[in-house]
Order: sequence, then structure tokens, then C-alpha cells
Amino acid sequence: MKGTKRHLGVLFHGSFKYVPNREALEILLELSKKLPWVEFYVAGSGIPEGKKSNVTFFGFVENLDEFLKRGDLAVIPLKRGAGVKLKIIDYLRRGIPVVTTPIGAQGLELTNKKNAIIVEVQEIEQIVRFLSENPKYKRRIGLLGKRHAESLLSPKRAKKP
Repeated sequence: MKGTKRHLGVLFHGSFKYVPNREALEILLELSKKLPWVEFYVAGSGIPEGKKSNVTFFGFVENLDEFLKRGDLAVIPLKRGAGVKLKIIDYLRRGIPVVTTPIGAQGLELTNKKNAIIVEVQEIEQIVRFLSENPKYKRRIGLLGKRHAESLLSPKRAKKP
């Protein structure tokens, strides 16, 4: 039902030896304080297992698919970094809606509000609230993101010079 907050599981994974991922984690920890009804799931090398309030840390996970089943939204609040963010492709190809920054979206040919949500860091809280209250829209972004990933990764496209 529109306007009603629903359970939301936010995902983020990566190597926490990489400074941009550590910075993104700090943003997620601040976000978790503002959204105490949202569960945050964090995995990756360089972070110990544990739980802090509504944030669960898994450390390195052997089976990424099992980890990604825990959540229904990926939030990647990168402020810097270079190249294609493979974690975003991980989310997209599984139909998990993605909220990221313009830095996170680099190199992926994403279209804001079509196959991902691309906002500045200070807008992430507002968009997470919106998506929790609008599950049909969130699912649509996930579906279109999955189609986009399939297109990006298609064998036909890989053959183009």
C-alpha cells in the first residue's frame, strides 16, 4: 500500500580495504541511524562479522548469491572511485534495485529513475524512504535494472568493436 513503510533490507558489499568502500560504509552507518526500521546488510573482505543496531556485518562471504537474497535494495553511496563498479552489476543482474551516486553509476550507462536511482549522497535518505513506501516503483526499477544488465552483458554487445 502506497505511503506505508514496509520492511526494507539494504545491501552493500565490497572490499573494505578500498578507501571509497570504507567511506561508503560510514555513510551507510549514518543512514542506519536515521532509518532505524531498515535492516542494513554489509559484506566483504576487511570487515569483521557482527551486529550493530540495525546493521549486520557478514565479513567475507563465500556465496554472494545467498548474501544478496537477504535484501531488496542496494545502496552504493560512493563519493569517489574509478572504473565500472562490479558490485552494481551484481545487484542489477539479480533484479535488485540500485540507489547510487553519479560516481557509482560511471561506466554503466544507467538512466536515473529508469533502471537505477542516481542521486547525490545527501539525497539518499529521502529516496530510501520513498522506495520503502512505493514497493511497486522499487520493483519496477529492479526489473528494468535487470534488463539493462542483461543488455550490457549480452554476447552480441561483447562482440561489438
